[in-house]
Amino acid sequence: MVNILGNLAAFVPLGFLLAESRPELDQAGKVVLCSFLLSAFIEALQLASGQRIADIDDVLLNSLGGLLGFGMCRLFRGVVIRRVFRSTC
Repeated sequence: MVNILGNLAAFVPLGFLLAESRPELDQAGKVVLCSFLLSAFIEALQLASGQRIADIDDVLLNSLGGLLGFGMCRLFRGVVIRRVFRSTC
């Protein structure tokens, strides 16, 4: 359970920051692809180093974490926009 939650949580900030800071990455599929590629690169480094075990579950959970971060960014934007427009109108 710690492994699952840790892998999800590790990439939530990446999904949030990609969606917020890069307008061209403001689509769920693009954020998931970036999360997937970064996670696969990390796993490949672990495999090449021989120090750790590469695991496809980590790649999938990290990609899902990026998607959750993207969803949190969208939710955050919606709440902020509603509050701003409610207070100015």
